[in-house]
Amino acid sequence: ILNVTSDSFYEGSRLPTVADVLQRAETMVLEGADFLDVGGYSSRPGATDISESEELKRVIPVIEALFSGTPVITSNSSSLPEAGGKDSVYINPENFEDIQAKILFLWNNEAERKRRADKGFLYAENFRDEIIATELMKIYREVI
Repeated sequence: ILNVTSDSFYEGSRLPTVADVLQRAETMVLEGADFLDVGGYSSRPGATDISESEELKRVIPVIEALFSGTPVITSNSSSLPEAGGKDSVYINPENFEDIQAKILFLWNNEAERKRRADKGFLYAENFRDEIIATELMKIYREVI
């Protein structure tokens, strides 16, 4: 579990910076992690809601996880589904049973983990600098 929120259930999993998250994600993958659970929004009962801009700051680790070649489990709220694409696994951050069920689903299904990791990696290609720059230039040309 990679938490980029300061008030997660488990204090030991909280990672304060993107660099910490990426380092931990890399370590987890090298140690044989079958999937990464990226937490950008606390599912702790009574947790404070965060703004969309704050959540957007937490989306980058999701994209990095996609590039790491592991399936992604993340919140179904705000901008995270757009960042994770259709093959990430989405959970209701306020429902621990949903979180548990989705983790167990991937844990017990190697073929599904591989499929989602492969599809997620392909989706993450959309976030490469060259592609973003090309799409932005198309928009500029249409406006001018």
